[in-house]
Amino acid sequence: MLAMPVAAAPVAAHQVNAARANSTVPQDVANDLLGVHLKYRLQQFDLNIQKATDVIGVLDKYHYDTVSLKTTLAEIQAKRPALESAITAKNKDVIRAVNLEIINLWKEFGKNIKNVLKADTPP
Repeated sequence: MLAMPVAAAPVAAHQVNAARANSTVPQDVANDLLGVHLKYRLQQFDLNIQKATDVIGVLDKYHYDTVSLKTTLAEIQAKRPALESAITAKNKDVIRAVNLEIINLWKEFGKNIKNVLKADTPP
């Protein structure tokens, strides 16, 4: 079964925060580790977009109605500047808020895929 990403939630950053709470990791080390996570967060976002685009391409090839998928994917793509801005500012509250919006949109995308595939036959 097709599994779409749930926006690559910031697990690594959470793990760094938990480890830091239980030890005396210097703030510079914690900041650099967070920086690494955030750098790859954008790359993961872009990979998720590419994967979804490829899925839509396959469904288009077989003449499924992908309008809802394309609409939701466009909404997700529109969140990238906000995510990048929050990451650049290292604003954890905004990162969390944007991630939540992205996660909810990926969930919607997944539901849309199920609905598209439930269609008896492609149009």
